[in-house]
Amino acid sequence: MKNVITWFLVGVLALMALKVLGVILGALLPIVVLSLLLAIPVGFVILVGWGSSALWRGLTGPVR
Repeated sequence: MKNVITWFLVGVLALMALKVLGVILGALLPIVVLSLLLAIPVGFVILVGWGSSALWRGLTGPVR
């Protein structure tokens, strides 16, 4: 009988841990999604800016 109680306690603890993890993930997910949504255009702009400046330098020749 003691084994059953132990497993029951383990199960309850595991469920509580999962619930806490779920709450944490639920709170973090929108932040992560928002930061990704913000990072994609910013990174794209940086890449385009860097690429165009590199292309411009390549077309106009080395800066004297």
